[in-house]
Amino acid sequence: MKKFLRCLGTIILAIGGLTLIILLLQTGIQPQEAVAKQPDFNVVEAPAESEDVVGNVEYVASVPVASPYKFRDVDVVGNYAYIAAYGLGLGIVDVSDPTNPGVPIYIWSGTAVGVEVSGDYAYVAGDAHGLFIFDITDPTSPSQAGRYDPPNAVEDVVVDGDVAYLAEGTGGLRVVDVSDRSNPDPVVLHNTPGNSRNVVVSGNYAYVADQSGGLRVLDVSNPTTPSESDYFEWTEHAWSVDVKSNTYAFVGSMNGLGMRVVDISDPTDITEVGHWTNYEQNLGLTLEGDYAYLAANFGGLRVIDVSDPTYPWEAGYYNTNYNARKVDVEAGYVYVADDAGGLVILRFLGFDGFNISGHIQSDSGDPLSSVYVSAGGTYSDTTDASGNYTITGLIPNSYTLTPSLTDYIFTPVTRSVTVGPDATTQDFVGAPACPQPLTDVSISGPTEGYTNTLYAFTAVVSPTGATEPVSSTWSPEPVSGQDTATAQYNWNNTDVYSITIQAENCGGLAEAGHTILIGDGEVEIVDPAQETALVYTDAQGNDTTIDVPAGAVTETTTLVYSPEVTVTVPVDWLFGNHAFQLNAYMEGIPQLGFEFQLPISVTVGYSDADVMYLREQTLELWYWDGDKWSTDGITIIERDTFNNQLVVTIEHLSEFAMFGEERWIIFLPLITNE
Repeated sequence: MKKFLRCLGTIILAIGGLTLIILLLQTGIQPQEAVAKQPDFNVVEAPAESEDVVGNVEYVASVPVASPYKFRDVDVVGNYAYIAAYGLGLGIVDVSDPTNPGVPIYIWSGTAVGVEVSGDYAYVAGDAHGLFIFDITDPTSPSQAGRYDPPNAVEDVVVDGDVAYLAEGTGGLRVVDVSDRSNPDPVVLHNTPGNSRNVVVSGNYAYVADQSGGLRVLDVSNPTTPSESDYFEWTEHAWSVDVKSNTYAFVGSMNGLGMRVVDISDPTDITEVGHWTNYEQNLGLTLEGDYAYLAANFGGLRVIDVSDPTYPWEAGYYNTNYNARKVDVEAGYVYVADDAGGLVILRFLGFDGFNISGHIQSDSGDPLSSVYVSAGGTYSDTTDASGNYTITGLIPNSYTLTPSLTDYIFTPVTRSVTVGPDATTQDFVGAPACPQPLTDVSISGPTEGYTNTLYAFTAVVSPTGATEPVSSTWSPEPVSGQDTATAQYNWNNTDVYSITIQAENCGGLAEAGHTILIGDGEVEIVDPAQETALVYTDAQGNDTTIDVPAGAVTETTTLVYSPEVTVTVPVDWLFGNHAFQLNAYMEGIPQLGFEFQLPISVTVGYSDADVMYLREQTLELWYWDGDKWSTDGITIIERDTFNNQLVVTIEHLSEFAMFGEERWIIFLPLITNE
């Protein structure tokens, strides 16, 4: 540590016709230089005090102040820093060389808490001592030009042309005509609901940080009659404010809840669009370029990237050791009024960004080189010979990592990662993209069917273990199942129809066709809970009726009745000219070996011509069991020879036909007597 004897400044006092110059001296120990800290970013969270130190904000120099005096505000214009020195008044220090600032001179202006330079004048908010105006045409020899002493304490001042706007705490915002600097003339006081702490004027509007009153927006297009356009309140107190391009207002809070970003593009309808959180008191706020510089009291200097106002994030931090009150930025240097710590001069070096790194290997454990890893936008890197990658320059945010290499797939496919701090071990495993290319495809499904019936067709690919995913494109467009392996079709008219499938995976493309003959028949959808009747009427007007009782099926089932024209007739029986197929489908899939839960009734109506050569008393309904005709499971209920009906019950589905024994007709000779 170095001991020193330092001149802290010169006080200029005018007493009668005398000018009294007082030198302020200090002995002590050179203060330790603070260094910048890397924040532990959580999107918009500020860092904890214990985080590691990095150097994106560097210490340049400082201007000390003698105890018990304090620096509360600073405005740097040209080669001079103008300081609101609480208890000393206006301080002026040469900063033409920011690395070696001069010794300040002071001119008393009460308990100075705010300062604004406009043209050749410095305006000092003197707290309970009112407003002071100093002629600084020669900054080395300032002189008081005028003064105004309102009934309320003046906490901040901003000047727009010949009008000064005073933040008067509980009094609100006062408008003062300063066209005659020697005689400031109060115009109007606009009362605000909170305590006016800070004010900035942009265009025709004044923006007031009103503590518990939040942000108040006042139309001052006519300064003599300011009127409130809109306001935005929140639970934490608004203490500091600055405006960017008449589009966004940035408001620092006093109660440890960060900085609010408010869209002011329409000053009559403002709305919050962003929020950055820290846990200090943000007493001062200055915008410069894409950054907001916050004087965060015990939290030191915070540098916030606001290039995207909806997503502010911390790009730099500096512990000023005392109480950062206000901040100004000029020519690349940051000037912090650090209360008892004097004026601290810093330089923000920019933000190099955070990194994402990882390793990529093959499924056999070997490093994979030349893998392109993207984090979105321009953020990317390619793995080296060791399979390593590092993506640099990332701002605090959440990113999706996607690796890519021709003919490879990766596990996981993507990774979601949030940076701030750096993210490491973001690893992937790559494998050949298509171990099993698709070589062929066929269609499995019926080759015959009936109108108004739903049929299912399935694409069968080769090899059976073809690498997924496999896309399936059916033509023509199916009723359902496009882009899947199983599609469903139905047709309204009898004809021969063709369908095609095009299947493709990562390594191959194949196509197949299939035809189906659609014949005539009768279709009925059976609800398990309802009794259903299927009726088919033949060309002679005879009805065949299938009666299905409730509970005969367990799921919704489509029954299809299809007439048969010819059948193989068993020995010693004759065909009764009635045969049919009765089939069941569920979601277009044939139900082979289907059996009913309850017997169903079949009534076959026939004509006299149908049974001309049959004995009606022997009529039976038989089914084809795959090898022969059989009557198993068929019960004859009635042979109604008067109404030409055969009524039976069946328990399963098959091909059915009506047979009867042959009727013997004896023809006797006709004998006549001639």
